[in-house]
Amino acid sequence: MKENDAPARYKNMIAGLVPPFILVEIMFVALAVYLFVAYSDRPVYGAVFLGIAAVVAAVFVAVLLVLRHKAKRAEQDRKK
Repeated sequence: MKENDAPARYKNMIAGLVPPFILVEIMFVALAVYLFVAYSDRPVYGAVFLGIAAVVAAVFVAVLLVLRHKAKRAEQDRKK
């Protein structure tokens, strides 16, 4: 690939990360809801999975911001 394709590659990385992230988040939240309902006397089980979902979301947002920054930087470098 050429140097000019760098912004497109970063955008493809972002687009490729979003669907798996959404699926993983839905699964963690669904499991947490199930645990809250099934073990209503022990809400810690559901809270643990909500905490894990929050950590995964934070990591994804950080990666997304880094990739967006790199895409913008590559776009600016391409225009020079």
